[in-house]
Amino acid sequence: YPLGVLMKMLGAERRTRRRVLLDATGELRYVRLLDQMVDAANDPRLLPPAERPAEEVLLGLAGIPLERLTQTVKELPDEPADEDLHRIRIRAKRVRYAAEAVAPVVGKKASRFAAAASRLQDRLGDLQDSTVAHEWLSAAARSHPAVAFSAGQLAGLELVRAEQARTGWEELWIRLSRPNLRSWM
Repeated sequence: YPLGVLMKMLGAERRTRRRVLLDATGELRYVRLLDQMVDAANDPRLLPPAERPAEEVLLGLAGIPLERLTQTVKELPDEPADEDLHRIRIRAKRVRYAAEAVAPVVGKKASRFAAAASRLQDRLGDLQDSTVAHEWLSAAARSHPAVAFSAGQLAGLELVRAEQARTGWEELWIRLSRPNLRSWM
């Protein structure tokens, strides 16, 4: 019974958020964005670097997200907050996308680098998922006495999962930082 109530609560929240999302796709701002994207695809405005060899341009572009990720990691306090690690996750995702985008031109080394960035992103994604789940379950436990025990137990499990993700990300960052993995850049 308590898990059924939690599932109903989660389903109601999902429907509400989906409705908000669908409403946004009908707004003029969204339609204008789609029109701009179609126009850009049909008539791309090229900058002078478009005249240079693809590998040269792409390597320069792929390095920018990595520089930002490296700087963000360097600026972390000794005990980073979950919000700080979420920023690292977002930056790791951008690094991964950049490496995946250049892989057809650069080759397998960029693909291996993208895979390493993906592992870091996934680990920190697990942390974010557990943090969000913990917050939701804690709120459910406070607002519905009938589910308090079950929600509290599940929230506790999410804390354990979060701690596992929180302690494992640094090793993945060290692997991503190895010079041999970055040799394609």
